[in-house]
Amino acid sequence: MPSRKRARSDSLECRRPSKRLVRALSDAGDGASTHTSPPLLLTHENLERWTAATFAPNPLRAMSRPPSPSRSNVDDLDKLAAYRVLIDRGDDRPAALQAHIATHICPEPLAEATSPAALKAVRKRRLASRQNERSGIRMMEPFLLFRGEVQVDDDDDDAAVPLIFSKDEANLDRAYLPPAPNEMVKKTQGPLSQPRADTIVGYVTIQDAESRQPPGQSAFSASEEAALTGYRLTPNVHLPFLSSQWKSPASDQHPSRAYNQSGRDGAAVVNHLHDFYIVAYPHREPTVVETCHYSLTCDLHYAQIWVHWRQQGALAVPDHHMELVEEFSMRKEADVRKARTVLRNILDYALGPRLQSLKAALPSFATNRVYRGGTSTTGPGSETSLPMLHLPLTPSETLFRTPEETAKEPSKKRRIEEVEGEKQDVRT
Repeated sequence: MPSRKRARSDSLECRRPSKRLVRALSDAGDGASTHTSPPLLLTHENLERWTAATFAPNPLRAMSRPPSPSRSNVDDLDKLAAYRVLIDRGDDRPAALQAHIATHICPEPLAEATSPAALKAVRKRRLASRQNERSGIRMMEPFLLFRGEVQVDDDDDDAAVPLIFSKDEANLDRAYLPPAPNEMVKKTQGPLSQPRADTIVGYVTIQDAESRQPPGQSAFSASEEAALTGYRLTPNVHLPFLSSQWKSPASDQHPSRAYNQSGRDGAAVVNHLHDFYIVAYPHREPTVVETCHYSLTCDLHYAQIWVHWRQQGALAVPDHHMELVEEFSMRKEADVRKARTVLRNILDYALGPRLQSLKAALPSFATNRVYRGGTSTTGPGSETSLPMLHLPLTPSETLFRTPEETAKEPSKKRRIEEVEGEKQDVRT
């Protein structure tokens, strides 16, 4: 009868170690790379020592790795300042902006309306502060900010407002981020991170307004919305006027991170408005009141309301300012009532004079702009000032190319343009 081979045990004690593993264990045991010392026994203790020595992180490799904008959504204060985003420096507001705030946003005395939402916010604050960021926002945001009437079920809800739409975790078009003032800043600092607001409030689209039963009110007519086609800072919201950034104590993030994110987002909103008015009125500079933006930051202990604006500074690129309007304690009902009053004033202005100004500019905007499709909320930033539209062509642009210049272009590009021209002929 033929003898049977003995089955090899799979247990750690009986398995014969490979030469490579024994050599590695020897190196891990004495901390040297020589092979003169006798090999170590394959035990649990020696195996753990070898694993720790082999897979320990390399601190030099971690330190040499440059920060990636895709891995972090926060730019530090120095980087933002290099891009001329100037946050909480105590800079004086322009006279026109100061008069606007004193008249419409924070008039003296500030009439505080009684609201049950303020008391609810104070009562839920402590519980919300124990949640992660998104859960805390979900609990507290209805007591401070607003939702469009198409977004709530109860028509009597104090937060339900016609004509507006609030979007959560909204990516903004990177093309409206401030450009680097020079190549040195662009090279050493890298691009700004993706602008992304925790919430952003703007005007509702017709499609969203009509999706509700019964249909809600829309801010713009069909022809006005057609003029805005392709010119959105973020999908589903027209021309935002209020954004927010939140932090939760449970997430162990400093409130300054919210300030930096809000400064970045606010600069993009202001640039979007600036370009809108530049196209509508190409012979004058947009006013600071036309292009200003407001934001809320909150860490569930305190809340701040900020104003954002841009003005030309000493460099070739404009300065983007973010300065405090009011600060409130989330522990005090009177403070929360005051915060809600200021936010309500921002909303009232957005649905009144601001909306009227935008609607008045839309006919000229529709006439002057040149359409191109698509938006970029995740791609690389642009250094152009008018990313979603273009002013009338100049002699240096493609309308006046010579035959020699056209012949030098790749045949594929020429064929695409020929097809586009044929499509245009068919439409006309």
